[in-house]
Amino acid sequence: MGPNNTQKEEPELEFILRQLRHYATLSRQTKPPAPYSSKTNWKRWWKWVQWHRLSPIIASQDLALAKAPTSVIEALRKAQTANALRSLNRKREHRRILSAFQSNGIELLAIKGPALEHLYPKSAISRYAGDLDLLTRNEAIANAEKILLELGYRKIPGDLPSFTEPHLSPKQRQFLTKHESHLRFRHSESNLVIELHWKLSPNSHTWAIPFDLLWERRTSFPIGDQTAFTLSLEDHLMFLVLHGAFHAWFRLFWLFDIALLLGQATPKTIESLLNDASQHHCARALAGTLELLRTTLQLSIPSQGNSSPELPPDLSSYPRSLQSRFILPERRSPIESLRHLTYRYHLLETLSAKTEGLMHFSISPLDFERMPLPDRLFPLYMALRPLFWLQRKLTR
Repeated sequence: MGPNNTQKEEPELEFILRQLRHYATLSRQTKPPAPYSSKTNWKRWWKWVQWHRLSPIIASQDLALAKAPTSVIEALRKAQTANALRSLNRKREHRRILSAFQSNGIELLAIKGPALEHLYPKSAISRYAGDLDLLTRNEAIANAEKILLELGYRKIPGDLPSFTEPHLSPKQRQFLTKHESHLRFRHSESNLVIELHWKLSPNSHTWAIPFDLLWERRTSFPIGDQTAFTLSLEDHLMFLVLHGAFHAWFRLFWLFDIALLLGQATPKTIESLLNDASQHHCARALAGTLELLRTTLQLSIPSQGNSSPELPPDLSSYPRSLQSRFILPERRSPIESLRHLTYRYHLLETLSAKTEGLMHFSISPLDFERMPLPDRLFPLYMALRPLFWLQRKLTR
């Protein structure tokens, strides 16, 4: 489905896209979008805004909402207030966690969240405040998890098993480390969710950047009276590209994050990003992202040379078809889910990456708790996965 069809069938979403295009090119002083029409279906409009987590961004443009009903304006104000409170809570918890980790000699990098929030133009727009994503060394994960438990965080029920759980066998622990990338914890009182990462890509053959190099290239940003660290601009961009591609871009604000960061990048930074993508087997993911930026936000990314990556023929039509995801926030059909799993597989560029990708889908660490098996029977998890998957679906 192309952009013209999207505009005809979903005028509310098309207006949101026009507004995002304006915000994504603030430095170019583009003309703001015209106000909403009095014929706007506000119920559908609010559904898109909530699904894509765009209320803090959309609420920043009062002119565009000149014809909106009072109930819509009030809903946006309430959403803004709730978002501001979540942001304050997240910053407070970030400072508390940062202090605890530093006291225990654990290096910590913030990714997404507050690390991106401070890059948004303060006078124009705000960013949706959700989880707090943190990255540390693989060797420090067990100690980091213990610190989070001491601070009142608990593993989310039904999520991946944690490294401190005694029932994990050496083989299970090894599989979890290699084929997953983070664990999730929720605070018992504030409900803030922490995603604790030990690597930035679940596939060890795609963008396998050592933590030492990420730490060496880190940048800093203030958080209250403390100094927090985050990824370099190039590393952050590549992480956001892989994160969005892994999830098949079902939220627009992920794409908007990348558009804003690219707006701050120099041609040299973009050229470095392109070179890193080629060197670390991420060129397809980056090419798909750049095409999606062009087709959705009408944003072209210039580079110094002719090294901009291109999608292979079997993926060339995918970024445009992804726009159908933006207008379908309802539960995906099994066929669509299979199609996006196939897309993720085709993004993998080497045989080693594809082999590891197949293994990732063949065995689920969720099954380690459901049926603990000795290491000599570990391959049975592959045969039992369809049964376990069906059991989870039926008991959900």
